[in-house]
Amino acid sequence: ENEVVALLKWKASLDVNSQSLLSSWDSNGSNPCNTWIGIRCNKAGRVGYVKLSDFGLRGRLHDLDFSSLNHVVYLDMFNNSLYGTIPSNIGNLSKLHYLDLALNFLSGPIPPEIGLLTNVWYFSLYHNNITGSIPQQIGLLRKLVTFDLGFNYITGIIPSFIGNLTHLYFLALPNNGLSGCIPSTIFSNLTNLQYLYLYSNQLSGPIPGEVGMVRSLRDLELADNHLTGQIPASIGNLSNLIDLILRVNQLSGLI
Repeated sequence: ENEVVALLKWKASLDVNSQSLLSSWDSNGSNPCNTWIGIRCNKAGRVGYVKLSDFGLRGRLHDLDFSSLNHVVYLDMFNNSLYGTIPSNIGNLSKLHYLDLALNFLSGPIPPEIGLLTNVWYFSLYHNNITGSIPQQIGLLRKLVTFDLGFNYITGIIPSFIGNLTHLYFLALPNNGLSGCIPSTIFSNLTNLQYLYLYSNQLSGPIPGEVGMVRSLRDLELADNHLTGQIPASIGNLSNLIDLILRVNQLSGLI
């Protein structure tokens, strides 16, 4: 009942057109597990999947009471028109495995409560209006395989604790305002990494020599930064590398 109330309250907060797109969500005895579009339930009959990608929904994510949806394992709201901040009670989704809020208009910082989502393996806020720095609580998400914060307004450094996320396969932080050096832990610890996108930031300093330790790396894009120094010879160890893009830096040397 709490799940139904939370979802209906959120629907009522959306604009009129969005509410019509969710017309199957009603309070007249319909079962959200069977008849509500974008909703699936687990075997116990609790809402476990919310898949509303490409729906054209317009409203605030902050109006959705995540504390009533603590059985959700899959939350996909990719490519809508959601705006406002990410609510701190998103941390109540302790069973969550998949979080995709990409291609919306979400703003404000990533709440520190995101560190409570310790079962998440897919995390994308790509192409929003997120500000602030990468919170240290991200380092608690040790099951992350995909982590994408690209095309936002995130500032500060790339924290070294990113190197604690040893299951990462895909790491994307491009087109932000990140500054400082690339931490060597990205290369020394993330031995499963295949895709690394750090282009179009304000990163400076050298490319760490440890880059050659990530033998699985297939795509390395560091263009449009302020990197300096010699291109590490260890890049030659990356036998699986298909794309290497370093343009618009102040690097020297040969590959």
